[in-house]
Amino acid sequence: MTTKIQVIKDDLQSIAVDIRLEHDLCRKSIAEGLQHAINAGELLLRAKELCPHGTWGAWLRDNCNVSERTAQTYMRVARGLPVLEAKAQRVADLSLRDAVEILEERNLGDLEKAQRFSAEFDRLKSRWEIMRIGLEEVIKSPSSSIQQVKAVMDIAEQHQNDFAELIIRAERQAGRLMNEIEAAGYSLEELGLR
Repeated sequence: MTTKIQVIKDDLQSIAVDIRLEHDLCRKSIAEGLQHAINAGELLLRAKELCPHGTWGAWLRDNCNVSERTAQTYMRVARGLPVLEAKAQRVADLSLRDAVEILEERNLGDLEKAQRFSAEFDRLKSRWEIMRIGLEEVIKSPSSSIQQVKAVMDIAEQHQNDFAELIIRAERQAGRLMNEIEAAGYSLEELGLR
């Protein structure tokens, strides 16, 4: 329950002192709230490791007075602390809501990159299939000239190079994402990525 402050002083200097005090207490409260969420998340992560497989939800319900959704939020913030430290100027100034939003923004950005990458791959794959069919038709046609075959072969080679470049980019991006996932405290094995 909040307590409303009564202003009984009429001088601006005294009011300014009280404003600074309330502001400092507010900032401290926000910082302490996030720190407590991170601490709870770290404890929850440790408890989850210690619970036998399949017993985590029941253990949480029976022992912690914390909903599973709240527990997941706390654990996510604890795992995401390196990301928060990299993204926010001062983690101590973040609220729990701000921290969750930063982690969601990052995930949405990665999802959008993955979707664009997938669309590019599908586009190249379609172009490659069209070129393959065209090459087969040019080669089978008795009226095709050497120049036509060479032109189709050049285009096919360019598509092959585009694919090779795309695969290299995919491997680099996957490596970066896996490093970020591990830095955030997630287990690649637990996520089925290894």
